[in-house]
Amino acid sequence: MGSRMEKKVTIVIPNYNGKRFLDDCLSSLERQTSKDFETLVIDNASQDDSVSYIREHYPWVKIAVMRHNLGFSGGVNVGIGMCTTPYVLLLNNDTRSFPKMVEESADDIFSVSCKMIQFHDHEKMDDAGDLYTCLGWAFQRGVGQPVGDYREPAEVFSACAGAAMYRRELFAKVGLFDELHFA
Repeated sequence: MGSRMEKKVTIVIPNYNGKRFLDDCLSSLERQTSKDFETLVIDNASQDDSVSYIREHYPWVKIAVMRHNLGFSGGVNVGIGMCTTPYVLLLNNDTRSFPKMVEESADDIFSVSCKMIQFHDHEKMDDAGDLYTCLGWAFQRGVGQPVGDYREPAEVFSACAGAAMYRRELFAKVGLFDELHFA
């Protein structure tokens, strides 16, 4: 993570008073098998010493400190705007990443949905991509189902931005996240 080589992925983590989550999240990024990434925390005016904690314990992490809470969408939009890498990986601060998460990318798609496993029950899925019914109802694919049922890649309608990789150049065509969706 200390290399000056051009990185392929920027991991953008929005944070608001999430100091209690940051050790799990950031230490799991230190264990990535690919080091072809940089990490950017967008701090939404936290009052819990998150910024000083990151600076002290994770000096390799870049931090952008906001004057007020922009919410998830506003925060990640700032982060995406700061990125120069081909890919942006959005990651919630209350996640822990498997070591090979950063390795996956594809030039022919807009996004990759991470396989999200429940934090407190590692045998059940939280989200394996989002789908829509013919009536327009959105739902999380796999929620509450056994993890073993979701081993193969599959096409989904959209990726949960709590853990998803996007090809950055396409944001210029489709736009950023709607900031009316605060959280």
